[in-house]
Amino acid sequence: MASKFSFGGLLLLGVAATGACGSATPSCRPAAGACSTSLDCCNPLVCLTGSCQAQPTPDMSMPDLATCRGVGGACAVPADCCTGMGLMCMTNGRCAAPSCGMATQACRVTPDCCTGLSCAGGQCIASACQAAGQACTGPGDCCSNICTSKMCAAPPDLAASPPDLVVPDLAILDFAIVKPVDMVTPACQGTGACAPNATMACGNCGTATCGSNCQWGPCNGQGPCTPNATQGGGCDSCAQQTCGGNCQWGGCQLKSGSACKSTDTESCTCGSCLGAHSNCVNCQWESACRCPVTNSCP
Repeated sequence: MASKFSFGGLLLLGVAATGACGSATPSCRPAAGACSTSLDCCNPLVCLTGSCQAQPTPDMSMPDLATCRGVGGACAVPADCCTGMGLMCMTNGRCAAPSCGMATQACRVTPDCCTGLSCAGGQCIASACQAAGQACTGPGDCCSNICTSKMCAAPPDLAASPPDLVVPDLAILDFAIVKPVDMVTPACQGTGACAPNATMACGNCGTATCGSNCQWGPCNGQGPCTPNATQGGGCDSCAQQTCGGNCQWGGCQLKSGSACKSTDTESCTCGSCLGAHSNCVNCQWESACRCPVTNSCP
């Protein structure tokens, strides 16, 4: 039915959307109406198997554990487990909750549901796949998982058309085994001072590595001294430092032939004198015994 509206001297015509007998067309489908998604159905209906239906009420009753097995219970067939608790008989013979949603369980998207189910209206429902020759929009629509030119194709018959197995060229394989790429002889081999990546000891406990040009590189990791070398190193005049086999200086030790350090004293007996001692003179102990007071032995 057309209606007239006047605005600013202009005549506007409006047409109301009407259905049969002049009634407005509903924006949602009633129960049993055809649908493709739950958005097509009037609230609170959901789209199940292509028609708008009331959403099934989940069974909230507790299972009778006397007639079914709980989590971890032994099972041989699915009926042995408490399906009301969402349990399934796993391949290890134990009842457990699957990692995917079973039929009528809540879901958000199809991957939330177990294989063979799809998510529709917020719950997992059985979904039929398309046979060969039926229309498809992607591989997931087809039972064969093959969608070609928007048409489901049959899986290949491997028995009738076995795959072509190409026999490798054994001559090529033998060459690859005898002479792999990482064993290519460098151009300088036999003409340089060394073979690439070879190492040798050098300097003060250092190491030199042969480069790709067959020449020795610098001596790295050297110590501060040559083994068995000596130095004063701030030691007493009767002592010295000696370089060890690791090319590192050792601590102060008496020189060969020295009996004592110049600051050392040695206790001795001098009559009734207390604290008598002998001094270190020229790196040797003196024969005299001295009292601390008189510096001699009476």
